[in-house]
Amino acid sequence: MQKWDLRAIQKGVFKMHENLERSITGAGSLDDLNLNAYSEYKEFPGGNLPIAKGYSSIVQALASKLPNGMIQFGKKVVRVKWSCDGLEDSKFSEAPVQVHCEDGSIIEADHVVVTVSLGVLKLEAERVRRSAAGDSILGQTLEKDAPSGVAEALCTAALFDPPLPSWKLDCIARLGFGVVDKVFVEFEAPKETLQPVRFVFDDTAALDATDSPDAVPHWAQKLFAVYPTHKMSCVLESWYTGQEALEVEAASDDEVARGIVNTLRRFGVNTPAVRRIRRSKWGTDPLFQGSYSYVAIDASGDDIDTNAKSLPLQEEGSVYKDSSIPPLQLLFAGEATDRYYYGTTHAAYLSGLREAERLLQHYGYLELP
Repeated sequence: MQKWDLRAIQKGVFKMHENLERSITGAGSLDDLNLNAYSEYKEFPGGNLPIAKGYSSIVQALASKLPNGMIQFGKKVVRVKWSCDGLEDSKFSEAPVQVHCEDGSIIEADHVVVTVSLGVLKLEAERVRRSAAGDSILGQTLEKDAPSGVAEALCTAALFDPPLPSWKLDCIARLGFGVVDKVFVEFEAPKETLQPVRFVFDDTAALDATDSPDAVPHWAQKLFAVYPTHKMSCVLESWYTGQEALEVEAASDDEVARGIVNTLRRFGVNTPAVRRIRRSKWGTDPLFQGSYSYVAIDASGDDIDTNAKSLPLQEEGSVYKDSSIPPLQLLFAGEATDRYYYGTTHAAYLSGLREAERLLQHYGYLELP
């Protein structure tokens, strides 16, 4: 039996809140956060609300206002070609932007709103950096905690042609992008209502042997809590961040379920049999490369604003300040482009409204102050 003293309890409670904050921010360590920028962050009033029918119900409601066939699925984009030198000598017919898809189709457009995750953009920045340095990507050993598939992704061709300018790639590289995963475990109907459980671990205690059938795995020892998805639910939800999230992604469903049950039992909570689990895998999803952004120690809120700037850059003194170059070819939206609400769904939504208003203003349909 673990002997606790006041100091150990204080440290354990602090670690619990630290792990909660890691999940909220997405940072693998709170040492990675820029606290000056963190003070700019704004919270919407009220708590988080689950969406009973999932995010797809919101997308379907928004899409219902569009003509049939406007949204196309299965069109993975492999290259976005844009023009920063005017159209006279370009490869384009009339539209300044070409979107090349994996199926071989090409979509021509005057404007493209880029909403890929910051993780995808960071991969692009790393790809351009290595290409400029003349590095050989193949055969290189990446960091041991890098999500699987990163090496293969780096070997693919650049997403943007020409590459994004260095001032934008630099800000993308500085910003942080974390991995946060959720696991939902559904149990057989319990005799008693499932209750939230907060975990206070003693970080000086020896780790369990991984081959022990009742082991509490390493990734579970960074849990801050598990809690039912609603008052009478048979489903417990838990969050994992950083390296622990990648460990959960690499484990099987049975291993994850057993680790959660073992952790609960270690804290004196006996659960019914596990029926099934559902979980996210944002870190190893090649189309996301992580979950959401944060302002890293070497970054600032200015980098988020820079990430949101359109291309070609139409500002005084800019090398792209040329009337022959079509403006607003690449617009950037997504949670990592909102200085005050980054890391949230409402940031992604508000950034989409921002870019739509930018285009409306460009064509004279909307006057903004």
